[in-house]
Amino acid sequence: MPSYYDTHNATTANSRRFLSEEGETQHFPVEGLYFGELAGGNTELPALHDLNEGRGLNIMYSDASTREQANRTIERIAWRIALTVPSNLCDMILFNGGKPGDAFTSLSRMNKYLFGNREDKLFYDGNLQEFSALLQDVYKSINERMQIVNMEGKSSLYELNESLGTDAKLKYTFILLTDFPVNLTPELGAILSKIVESGPRAGVYVMMTWDINGDFATSSQAQGLFSPQKMLSSMISIIPKGGRFYFKNSSNDAAYNRFTLVLDSSPIGHISANEYLDKIEELVEKAKKSSKPKALKQDFAALRDNDYVPAMKDISVTVGEDIHDKHVVSFSFMSKDFIHGFVLGQSGSGKSVLLNNIITSAILKYSPQDLMLYLMDFKGVEFNAYRGLKHTKAVLVDSSDPQMTLEVLRELYEEDKKRRKLWVSEEVKSIDGYNAKHPDKRLPQIVFVADECQVMFKQPSNDSERIALREITEILVHIAKIGRSQGIHMLLATQQLGEVNIHNDILENLTECFILRSAARDSERLVPGSSGMTEMQDTGVACYFHQKKLQGQVQTYYATDNEQRQAIADAQQKASDVPGNGAHYFSGSAEFSLSDEDERLLVNSAPIKYPTAFVGRNIGIHGNLTTIPLNRDFSENILMIGVNKEEQTSGVAISALQSLAMSIERLGKRYDIKVIDCYSNEGLRYRVALDKMQTDGLCEIVERTESGAMLKQLANDINKQMAMPTLLVILGSERFAEMKRKSPLESMGASKITFNVSSSLFSSVMDLTPVSCDFNTEETFEEQQARIAAEQLVRKQQEEEQANKVDVTQNNAEEENKEEEKELVNTYPEALRYILDEGPMQDVHVLLQADKPTNILFEDYPDQTVSMFKHKIILKSENKVLAPMRFSVDIDVECLSDERERLRAYYYPENGTPQLFTPYLL
Repeated sequence: MPSYYDTHNATTANSRRFLSEEGETQHFPVEGLYFGELAGGNTELPALHDLNEGRGLNIMYSDASTREQANRTIERIAWRIALTVPSNLCDMILFNGGKPGDAFTSLSRMNKYLFGNREDKLFYDGNLQEFSALLQDVYKSINERMQIVNMEGKSSLYELNESLGTDAKLKYTFILLTDFPVNLTPELGAILSKIVESGPRAGVYVMMTWDINGDFATSSQAQGLFSPQKMLSSMISIIPKGGRFYFKNSSNDAAYNRFTLVLDSSPIGHISANEYLDKIEELVEKAKKSSKPKALKQDFAALRDNDYVPAMKDISVTVGEDIHDKHVVSFSFMSKDFIHGFVLGQSGSGKSVLLNNIITSAILKYSPQDLMLYLMDFKGVEFNAYRGLKHTKAVLVDSSDPQMTLEVLRELYEEDKKRRKLWVSEEVKSIDGYNAKHPDKRLPQIVFVADECQVMFKQPSNDSERIALREITEILVHIAKIGRSQGIHMLLATQQLGEVNIHNDILENLTECFILRSAARDSERLVPGSSGMTEMQDTGVACYFHQKKLQGQVQTYYATDNEQRQAIADAQQKASDVPGNGAHYFSGSAEFSLSDEDERLLVNSAPIKYPTAFVGRNIGIHGNLTTIPLNRDFSENILMIGVNKEEQTSGVAISALQSLAMSIERLGKRYDIKVIDCYSNEGLRYRVALDKMQTDGLCEIVERTESGAMLKQLANDINKQMAMPTLLVILGSERFAEMKRKSPLESMGASKITFNVSSSLFSSVMDLTPVSCDFNTEETFEEQQARIAAEQLVRKQQEEEQANKVDVTQNNAEEENKEEEKELVNTYPEALRYILDEGPMQDVHVLLQADKPTNILFEDYPDQTVSMFKHKIILKSENKVLAPMRFSVDIDVECLSDERERLRAYYYPENGTPQLFTPYLL
């Protein structure tokens, strides 16, 4: 009896057996998939499903018996596919539409025990919602697949993969489902119908079982949405009738139907499944090894050894090779067509390697004269290597401070404005025109690179962050829309994009998109319709889109960490004789101290007109000094608020005091600096610095318990317009017990009043009529004695009268002094309030440090007290303590770092905007 296998090779795909024999290799089952035997006559024929015929396979059933046969057949086809098709070229999607557990039972073991994660799975067996999402992704991928197929001049994905041999990368997708249309909606049926019609040429194949009794017509929504007849016409159907199955829509229905079709529907037992699993595991490992692409290397050495290429109009570097025809793929920026770029890829996909290759290749190819880089790495690990590089204008490797990000972008925005003005004066329209006009003084192309860019578009947690993030978006939108004329380009990158609130104007102006392996929702957000190709790509392989149109798949260059570091070092050496762009570096980990020689020189060179506190460095590309001048005006006082963890707030206060002393010395003025230390923690860092200032004669430390007389004297001197210029410093106001208890001020003593009174008495005595000392020789002795006695009597009377006057004067003075004490200050809070309110107009200023505003004068509602401090510095605190300050903009001080190497604070001037800065530390 003639057999089909007399003239054809028997394989796992086209024969009854499942396990391959010696010499058989995995391949696409072009010979057909075995699903039964055609019995009868004198010939043995297998029933084979020809995938390349362009039709799906549909096995229909009408009762429980035929249903079981149909479902078992699809289950066995799934095993054949898993054993035949290389796992690196196979995606399998399964859906059990019937009762859970009554179909595909053996396949669940393949999923559970063999493949550990989605990346390695040969199939998917999920719920209806997940199945629906997968079908949507597959349908979207068909168009992308066919673009690649057509680009390569092929008619189908199979033809393309066969031409590439072991270099084939595009996967075949097998969709197998049971019990259609049970549990499926008309909408899902419509999508599946489209896949059945257009999928085979794109390597998407549908095999299913169909319940003849199923009917979509029960739903009015099905009208016009889905036509079962149309889908059936695109499939080869196996139909039960009269106890046997018949072919319909095959190319040989009449011939086949002369035979009896016996479906390959035996159950797959536990032992068989274990045997198949062992074989599949072996084949999967083999496929992984063979599919691992050879690493492509960028020729960094050639870039290093060649001269710089002038960048008159563009920046362009090679990034890899097309995986199909092996042509070199470049990444370019220019003012026309190639404007801004995006790199998307999950962790481990090769995103960071691609980004670093672009940057490193560019700095080796182009001079800092032609290329200026702004680099932001919000993950904080990738761009540290570019620190100090002459090409860089700024390198930021921190995600904790939106304000820092904003300041760097403001600098970029200012560069944009400066160039636009220059174009007007030079009568050119773009950087191309300017550089053509001034080839020897050309301006650099600017590339702004941001890795993990989603940080710039996150949801704000407070008002100040909201304002900063809004301005960040405004600047990026501006650059996206018109930056190209100024030679400013963006290259953004992230792992996830689906939930990122990135502005549409930015997305719409992206011309270059490299999508590595990514989640479907992420790639769809960047380039609609891309997910079918990008979701399962190998590491280092990216789909390249220009103007959102697919250009091909590229295997990107790979470099080890050591190779990358060496290339960057070579770039630094190559640029050693070339002027740099600034190379500002922001790590989020910065410490500044007035004890540093550079900082002291910077402070001493800053222009000043008044005593000035230098409290740190502004967050920004230039790191300008944060200065607080104390003018002769109302409320010119400084308030420092913070929890004082590890002496941080008190340390910042002492640094401010040191800088004030330095500025006073520069001004050549005489100031009394008096410090009330309510902590009195001997030996701590702040106290050591304070004691040294006293030893050097720069300040006087007044013990808290003895401060009352000083406060009262200072208040009275201010009242009499007699106050010396004074800087009063109070540390740890929350521990000022006398202030909290509203203790009475001790008497000032009568020394000053006594001095005034004594002076009056001296003047009065000098004004007394003197006793005559002249002698009249004509007077008799008796007459003379009588005259002297009379004069002494007059003098005595005068003295008594003058004494009475002195008593009255002294009494009046005492009364006046009592009246003054009664009208001015009697308690600690009264004295401090008076000094805060009236002192600044006489050059008496207060620097007060406390943990919260309510502990300044220990008032429940310190609003008016806080208003007497024009300058406020806030370190890490509870947000609720800021309520009395009535800021026009909310700031989040709970999120401020309180670590020494990342210390941050806000300077909030009256009627101003908050400025984030790095405080000086002791």
